[in-house]
Amino acid sequence: MARECGEAPGLQSCRDYSGETYAEETDPNYIGLDSNEDLEESAEEIRNETPAALERTIEGLEQGH
Repeated sequence: MARECGEAPGLQSCRDYSGETYAEETDPNYIGLDSNEDLEESAEEIRNETPAALERTIEGLEQGH
């Protein structure tokens, strides 16, 4: 089934194989569609940290690292 996409009025944004638009794909702050598993793994790691390690993690996140 062929679908039309593009930047003209009435057309949907074109998406790549992973379902993301070019703008999403090139945006460094975009959280990809396939990253939910990565986020769940990171959250589990953070939940299991000691209080001291958690404090370091929070400080790193606040500083953007």
